[in-house]
This record gives sequence, C-alpha cells and structure tokens, in this order.
Amino acid sequence: MEELNSLSFERLQCVSDFCNLAVLLENNLVSARSAMSKARTLRGVVLSNVFNIDIQTLEATTRIDCDGGRFVLLDHSQSKQSGVEKKEEIRHRKASKSTQQSETTESKGKTDGFQVFRPFGILEPLPAKEARKYAHDALQVVCELASIQRRIMKIDARIMVIKEKLRHHDQICRRIRRILEVRL
Repeated sequence: MEELNSLSFERLQCVSDFCNLAVLLENNLVSARSAMSKARTLRGVVLSNVFNIDIQTLEATTRIDCDGGRFVLLDHSQSKQSGVEKKEEIRHRKASKSTQQSETTESKGKTDGFQVFRPFGILEPLPAKEARKYAHDALQVVCELASIQRRIMKIDARIMVIKEKLRHHDQICRRIRRILEVRL
C-alpha cells in the first residue's frame, strides 16, 4: 500500500510538471506566432515568402533522439557527429547500380550543403530570428513533455500491477473471512 501511495504521489508530481510545461509550450508558441507577425509587418507581406513556400522537400534542421525513455533534441551538427542521421535510400527495382550510386552521392551532397528554410531571405529581420528561437525552445519543451508523458505511462503500468495484486489479496481475504464466519 505504501508503494501505491508513493507511486501515486510521483504520478501527481509528473502531472504537475506536465501542466507547467504545457503552459510554457503555449507561451513559446504564442511568442513565435507574434514574432512572425511582427517580421511580416516589418518586411511587408508582399516581400515575405511565408505564403509562397517552395514545394520541394525541406531538410530537417533538428532531430529527436529517444534514449531510454528520455527524448532529446539534436541539432543538425550533433546528429551528423553521433551518426543518428540516417540516409533514406529509395530502392529502384529496375535501376542500375550506377544510377543508385549516383543518387546516393547526390543526396550526400545535399545534406552536406544544408540549407535552413528562410522565408524572409538571407537578411532576416530581428523578429524572424526571435520567432526561430521561440520555435526551437518550443521543440525542447515538447521533448520534455514527451519524456514526462512516457514516465507517467510507466508509473500507470506499475500502479495497475499493484492494484491488481491488491484486488487479488482482497479476494483471498474475503474468501478466508467467509470460511471463518461459516465455522463460527
């Protein structure tokens, strides 16, 4: 019973942390949205390419690594150093090996020439940089939220096991009590 109480208290602390981080995430997203609006106003709606997004696939600027139930945000340089970045190779059934090799070398060249999506051009206004910072902070908060949510799920699983044991013990106690009442 003490273990159940301690797990319930730990779960309550995790839920409290989760709620606090959810509020922080909301604040970061509101700040990012506000900064983007300021940047569009400064630059002019016509001059910004926010609505004229190129349909080419964008490279990921950050990656998330799951390490034993803990989610960690990796930037592009860390993902290259740790070998986390996995090259996606498309299998072409009738393509020759030389064609496949040239496609993999082309994809390597694209990832080495990493380009950040900049809808305001190279010389971004300061609010656009702030929006990028707020978005990055929001991603870090999302990783922390995912870690806490996973911890809550583990605690819930342990609580369910303990409750099942307690139900089983309660049923045994009731049977013994009935047997003793019949004999008395």
